Amino acid sequence: MNLRLSKGFGLRGGSRIEAIAEVFNLLNAKNPSIPLTTRRLSATGAPLSSFMQPTAYAGDFGQPEQRVGQIGFRVTF
Repeated sequence: MNLRLSKGFGLRGGSRIEAIAEVFNLLNAKNPSIPLTTRRLSATGAPLSSFMQPTAYAGDFGQPEQRVGQIGFRVTF
């Protein structure tokens, strides 16, 4: 689950500034990760039984899809 919050503030002359906060993978869910380098077929051409089986989970140490947050500002004039 991802969450995004924003709040706008008026400035002089019709300009606005918007504060933005985002959190990705808010609940730190374990999402299956299947690397693109996974072998799909055996030497005989038959599908491997391990094909499409997760080998790791996002959020495990060293995996790229962990809970991440960011803040930012947008100025409109």
